[in-house]
Amino acid sequence: MGVSFQLQPNVDTRYRVETAFGVLPTNDSTARRFRTNAGSGLSLTKAPISPNEIRSDLQRVRGRHGPRSVTGSLAGDLSLGSFDTLLEAALRATYTAPLTSATFTLTTYVAATGIMTRASGSFSGEGFRVGDVVTFNSAVGANSGIPMILVAVGTTTATVGNRLSVVDASGPTGVTVTRPKKLAAGATPVRRSFSVEHWEAGAASSQRFLGCRVASLAFAQPPEGMVGVDFGFIGQDMAAPASSQYFTSATDTTTLGMVAVDAIVCYNGAQVATLSAASLTLDLGLSSTPVIGSVLTPDVFDGVAGVTGSLTFLKQNTGLMTQFLNETGTLSLQLMYREAGTQGFVAVNVGQFSVGSVETERIGESGAQLETASILVGIPTATDRDASMLTICTSAA
Repeated sequence: MGVSFQLQPNVDTRYRVETAFGVLPTNDSTARRFRTNAGSGLSLTKAPISPNEIRSDLQRVRGRHGPRSVTGSLAGDLSLGSFDTLLEAALRATYTAPLTSATFTLTTYVAATGIMTRASGSFSGEGFRVGDVVTFNSAVGANSGIPMILVAVGTTTATVGNRLSVVDASGPTGVTVTRPKKLAAGATPVRRSFSVEHWEAGAASSQRFLGCRVASLAFAQPPEGMVGVDFGFIGQDMAAPASSQYFTSATDTTTLGMVAVDAIVCYNGAQVATLSAASLTLDLGLSSTPVIGSVLTPDVFDGVAGVTGSLTFLKQNTGLMTQFLNETGTLSLQLMYREAGTQGFVAVNVGQFSVGSVETERIGESGAQLETASILVGIPTATDRDASMLTICTSAA
């Protein structure tokens, strides 16, 4: 009789927000299946403790196990609606409801500049900000429903970065613009913890990791690949292995993964087609703290978040180097990833940053010369932007 072995790809990963930190929550449809990439997974570690005894036979006695900790990451292809709960945890926030403007007369929309002008009311006063993705209603005819990235927001004017996606318009009445749900860090962080299950069907093994908090979020977009998203975790403990799957009622998504070549990129207020690679990482600075009398940390503790990233462009002029030399501090970046065959999107916005360094590719025999910039990100100070290092806007329900 053959022996059944556990195969690497045959691992089903599911997770659910915990009601109480470190306590396995109820199995219901609010659990989600994580659509994993290779290399994903959590594991329990124990700090080894070496004994201090010195023996005359020059040998050591056996060491002991120390405090427990869960570490690892879950990586996947970005797709519409698949990771919304984890994105909330990463930004320590909750999605705000969709926002629709008051009805107005669209005095003009000029595709050459991307500037829309309304006869009355206030875009900024209604809560629209740089990085928001908005759509016109049917009052503007053929321009309705097309996602537009806001790169500047004033009172009666707002500027669209992907300006040529919408044609000139003048005078329609009864116009509204709508922004779907959005994530932005708030003044009071919202803390979430998860239970994460790896179900290994071949080995009939359920590994359940408890008290797991999202410690980092990374986006990567190679031009010839999928848009990747990676969630790092730090957790408290692992339950005893079980022989049956726990989160059997988890909800799955079937949306297609997004590819970088479909993305719309706006840099410093204008759409560009020269970005050849980009990476963004949000590190929440989490930590666990060992205590006397227990192998478990009482919690996974919050830290100060930071955003790092690098942008690689085809070199065209001296603009990037000038921004670096002048320490231009009002730059912004918007990346809108689009769902195949629909107007669905996930948009990531870095509201304000400066260039921290520029490295130019050395002279070679062929090919375009590349420039790679690191970015210095902080809380935006411009009044037309959210006080959040990153914001995420998505058309997912």
